[in-house]
Amino acid sequence: MNSYFSISSQLANIPVFNELEKFRCCGCEACVSVCPISIITMEPDDRFGFRYPHMVEEKCTNCLLCASACPLLSPKTPPPEIKECYGGYVHDEDIVLTSSSGGFFTVLAEAFLKQPDSHVAAVVWADDFRSVNHTLNTTRNIEKMKGSKYIQSRKNTIYKEIKTLLDNNHRVMFVGCPCETWALRNILSDDYDNLFCVDFICMGPTTEKVMSEYADKMEKRFKAKISYLNLRHVGGKVWIPQWMDMRFSNGKRYLKSYYSTPLGIAFYFMQRPSCYHCKFSGDNRKADLTLGDFHGADAKRDYYNPKGISVLIVNSNKGKQLMDSISDVPKQLSVISYEEISGPNPRTIRPWKPYKGSEKFWENYQKYGLFTAVRKTYSFRERVSLALPDGVNSAISKVKRKIKSI
Repeated sequence: MNSYFSISSQLANIPVFNELEKFRCCGCEACVSVCPISIITMEPDDRFGFRYPHMVEEKCTNCLLCASACPLLSPKTPPPEIKECYGGYVHDEDIVLTSSSGGFFTVLAEAFLKQPDSHVAAVVWADDFRSVNHTLNTTRNIEKMKGSKYIQSRKNTIYKEIKTLLDNNHRVMFVGCPCETWALRNILSDDYDNLFCVDFICMGPTTEKVMSEYADKMEKRFKAKISYLNLRHVGGKVWIPQWMDMRFSNGKRYLKSYYSTPLGIAFYFMQRPSCYHCKFSGDNRKADLTLGDFHGADAKRDYYNPKGISVLIVNSNKGKQLMDSISDVPKQLSVISYEEISGPNPRTIRPWKPYKGSEKFWENYQKYGLFTAVRKTYSFRERVSLALPDGVNSAISKVKRKIKSI
């Protein structure tokens, strides 16, 4: 077995470092959190910048806590208690326009925080917009937690903080990728009634290295620091395709269709390697409630909203409690079938496969970095299209459709 970790003879029987190949590691940081002597850290790899655990081997006591916490080495889980599916959106348009889809994270978080001794753990951008961090927050900072980031979060001490709160009878709603909810549940071997987990339909994150390179280039171009970033801005008449809204400390603003930017192209081509083999989709979830985009939504149905539509999958009785907590929130919710969600969005039930051209992009990125990788991966015609304003591309597309219809 080709293991990513460097194994010395005395460590040959430590499962998390001997049995887990690099491409399988999901970066959940469970092993880092449970190590009793703090000898495991997360470090970026040299080629692509994805973060992996590293150990100070000579100090290991062979306690095996890292193996028991790893969701890939301890994968047993019961099936969901229930599966109820909904599609819809929150009536408050301001919430929808600043969210990834229909705005349900916001109202769920706000309702949860109304209860005494309650906390929400979710991701926020770092101050320099080069990385994202899982953090505990209150109502006044929910805005920072909204929207997709597409970069894997740094968990830091979040798992330990959550355990402390739970042990002191506080309520916590944890929001993360499916693998991260697995990690948290594995770490907390007790089944806490005061813990509520929310995951989302996930394609997988790209690397911090991409984000840093893109942010550096944009700050140099606009001669100012980034002060705001939204990768799910509704820039057109409908919420998909999404736009990027980047603002700077000098008051300048950059709006561009997200997948027409080098950052969006990198996300399109280059997710964390383990995400192409994800074990945590479909029924293999440990979240009480799953949120996601409602791709393929029928525009004639009452759940449809051109500015953003969510799907909500209730996986447990605690997920049902979360849904009940927003019963008085003005919204449109319709019961839908699981097939209506998973059909147009197969990420619901299985991992996403690499797009055509991904291997070429990975090779070019390793050799040349982000911007040259885009130029070398895309054809001349595609590069011209990327350089044109979105309005021009939209007009060209309309002309092409008219010609085809003649």
